[in-house]
Amino acid sequence: MGNLLTHMQRDACHCGPPPERCVRDEEVLTQYGLIRSPFRNQPRIALELGLSVLRGQISLEDATRYVIQAEPAERDLMKARIRRTRAGVLREAGFAVVHTPGRRVRASVHCTVAWPDSDPLRTPQVPWPSGISERFDSCFNE
Repeated sequence: MGNLLTHMQRDACHCGPPPERCVRDEEVLTQYGLIRSPFRNQPRIALELGLSVLRGQISLEDATRYVIQAEPAERDLMKARIRRTRAGVLREAGFAVVHTPGRRVRASVHCTVAWPDSDPLRTPQVPWPSGISERFDSCFNE
């Protein structure tokens, strides 16, 4: 877990406010997923400290481009889907929304949603406790 924690701290923004307050409550967040599977609602144990969302009302095409890091082909777009929420909705549900643009792409729209909202850079909980994945899903518009 130590390397992952260092990774999240390293990828956190330096925009001015603390990374967990950088994204304003009213900002739209977009989650990317694939049609053939449910949207991810639980971090992968030993791989992630939270779930990825994109800052803004990102289009399906732009979200796909961001995830695959290439110009999406029609088949890529046909397999993809998105859902949206607002940062404040996730925070009201007890999640932290941390701007994590990474080291290489400082202006990146990438954010990490972590549980719980208290000190997410140092003490995020993985796996999420029972019921938290359902709470995460309930924050979205699908």
